[in-house]
Amino acid sequence: QRFIAARGGLGGKGNYYFLSNMNRAPVECELGANGDKKKYKLELQLIAHFGLLGFPNAGKSSLLRAISRARPIVGDYEFTTRQPQLGSIEYDDFVQIHVADIPGIVPGASKQELGLGSKFLRHIERCLALLLIIDMSAERPWEQYDLLMKELREYKTDLTKKPITIIGNKMDDHDAKLQLEQTRQYLPYPLLPISTVEKINIDKLLLYLRKQYDELITDEWRDRIK
Repeated sequence: QRFIAARGGLGGKGNYYFLSNMNRAPVECELGANGDKKKYKLELQLIAHFGLLGFPNAGKSSLLRAISRARPIVGDYEFTTRQPQLGSIEYDDFVQIHVADIPGIVPGASKQELGLGSKFLRHIERCLALLLIIDMSAERPWEQYDLLMKELREYKTDLTKKPITIIGNKMDDHDAKLQLEQTRQYLPYPLLPISTVEKINIDKLLLYLRKQYDELITDEWRDRIK
């Protein structure tokens, strides 16, 4: 997409214009008219097939490292992701799927009040689908889903209309295994239980992402992301 950011002014008269029988080598000219002067505030939006979001320390960065070639910072503390990260998954048939990981969301992020995710929610607006990662070792993990959906609705209702998959991380934890079935029954979307530490179901997740990509991708989207 192209647009005219600012129009230049009309050109002035060059020395050729002043050429005459009396002046065979003119050295004068006229300045042109002033062009437009405008200021623009440009807002970058990443283009990715899947947007990955969750609360701090849910394991988003660890997951991105596990499934892609991205190498975000990983640590046992909150807010290790401070800028959006873009990971690329390459399959055997050379199809590439891009996943955008945005900084951790906290309650109030949609209102630009709290957390590093507040100013980065715009990066998931252009994604084909959303991946919500929840910490299955936490008490009542389904409440994380409720809070994430609340933030999405308050930021932009259309985001909740995208295809959504819930990824339940930290399934290597004993409490997570006990809560899995109850969490699955509560959620209205598919729940994929994984562990980035022990690499549980990572291969299944990769197959699932490819299947969803094949179902959602269009020629227009392929051209957009090149």
